[in-house]
Amino acid sequence: MSETLALLYADHFPYRQMATARGVRRSPLHEHLKSRGAVFGEVAGWERANWFAKPGQEREYRYSWKRQNWFENSFEEHMALREGWASWT
Repeated sequence: MSETLALLYADHFPYRQMATARGVRRSPLHEHLKSRGAVFGEVAGWERANWFAKPGQEREYRYSWKRQNWFENSFEEHMALREGWASWT
């Protein structure tokens, strides 16, 4: 609640993730995904992997009005699925 009030007049960046009250609901796969570079976000109170950082890459969001810092990671995941696994079906 206090974070929502504090952000009332702040920049409302796209894809902004709340910082407080995190980690209350985690799936049994949370640590497994984290060890593989997952960067988490929150949806309906659940922590979920939003994107995967590359080795050595910072595991946090850098908010911007332009492309987000995770854009390339997401694009590569999409293309791997599109050209690899998804083409099996």
